[in-house]
Amino acid sequence: MFFFRKTAPTTTPEKQATQQLRFVARLKKDVGDEIWAVSQEDHFIRVYGDKGEDRILYRFSDAVHDLRGHKGTCVHLEHWVLKDAIKRIDHVDGTYEIVLKNDKRFPVCESYRRVLQEAEWDMTP
Repeated sequence: MFFFRKTAPTTTPEKQATQQLRFVARLKKDVGDEIWAVSQEDHFIRVYGDKGEDRILYRFSDAVHDLRGHKGTCVHLEHWVLKDAIKRIDHVDGTYEIVLKNDKRFPVCESYRRVLQEAEWDMTP
C-alpha cells in the first residue's frame, strides 16, 4: 500500500519563470524577448518571436505546458498563439486564420473556436 503526502511548493517565482520556458535555452537563434507562437513540425517545434524564429527538437505538448500562465492558447492541434501577437483574425472560406503581427498565418481548428470566443478574441467574420 502506498501513501502520498501533500507537500508545500518549494519553487520560488523566479525558478517557476525559468522552468516555464525551458525550451528557450535550446534556441540557437535570438527570437526576441516575447514568444508569439509555437508550432509543431514532426518531432520539432518552430518558435516564433518578436525578432524572428527558430526550430528545435522539443515536444509541442511540453512547449504548451511550459507556456502556461502566458496570455495565449492553442488555436489548433499544432499551434499555440500569444493573444498580444495577433494582428487580426481572418474568415476565409468558412474557416478562420490568425494573422500575427509579422504576417505569419495559423489556422484555427473548429474545436478551438469556442475557446477563442470564450476568451473574448474577436471571431466575427
